[in-house]
Amino acid sequence: MHPSLHVIAVCCIASGVMMLTSCVPYPAYKLVQPEAAATILDDAHQPVVNARVALVAQAVPGRSDERTRSEQRTNKDGKVSFEARHEWQAESLMIHGRQFYYWNWCVEKTGYETFSTSYGISDSFDAHPEIILKPGASLSCDHFPPR
Repeated sequence: MHPSLHVIAVCCIASGVMMLTSCVPYPAYKLVQPEAAATILDDAHQPVVNARVALVAQAVPGRSDERTRSEQRTNKDGKVSFEARHEWQAESLMIHGRQFYYWNWCVEKTGYETFSTSYGISDSFDAHPEIILKPGASLSCDHFPPR
């Protein structure tokens, strides 16, 4: 085979393999929400009742917009809990890799400063935090994560 034809053949095979691995979707069973529970206390370590607690999922690569959000109100003990949720999703291998989820907390209650985390993909998510709210102005968790 002529050397230039050999190069063309190799390039065609390589681009065909790249097209197959990057364009053909495959099913992936993703954890979109981990099992999690939080205890919300005031600065005197007393339970904060009826605080709004949001567990927000984001994903990379791509925009880190919110993907899912679950909300609960704290009980008389200042506790909330969330069940794990998985979803089947279509995924394809791309040059930037596959999609990874990460999670953050947002807690609001009138009379207290809003609490929020800013974990990223490489950070360790605390799935069972004890969160201490400080007195102050509350912002809505509707605007978390910042867009």
